[in-house]
Amino acid sequence: MTQIDPTETFRQEAQDVLEQLEQTLLDLGSSLDDSELIDSAFRALHTIKGSGAMFGFTEVAEFVHEFESAFDRVRKEIVAPSNALVNVSLDAKDHIANLIAEPKIHTASGAQILRRLRTVVGTDIPESYTETLNQDSQKNVTEKITLNKGWRINFNLPGDCLSFGANPYLL
Repeated sequence: MTQIDPTETFRQEAQDVLEQLEQTLLDLGSSLDDSELIDSAFRALHTIKGSGAMFGFTEVAEFVHEFESAFDRVRKEIVAPSNALVNVSLDAKDHIANLIAEPKIHTASGAQILRRLRTVVGTDIPESYTETLNQDSQKNVTEKITLNKGWRINFNLPGDCLSFGANPYLL
């Protein structure tokens, strides 16, 4: 009897979603006003974020969260889609693939991509806040500052919590 490795299953499925996301972003680059492409990018990011969190890829979920939020702002017409957004999103897609392949190795390179994203969508956080967040995350405290969004709280569940019937989304 062969045992299926859920982490490997996540990696394979995430690779498929990332390939779809890349094609969607490339199409969006030549058709910036296509709301179906914007929705498709948002859904792909949402899927990667949720699956990443569920399978313990916390760095992936945290990184993708900001891109999902950016595309949500575009969907709500708070931010206009642009080639700059497409370009930074393509770089982010590559970074996400690296985080999935080697979770602990590529986390530092994402800070520059997130700064570019924040500039593009108008949620640029002053450098002093970013430095504070980096220091706090080293102490295993995660705090995200999102303008006009309130608080975001992250917590880690034991690896066997699902075997007891817990639903993390309800928590």
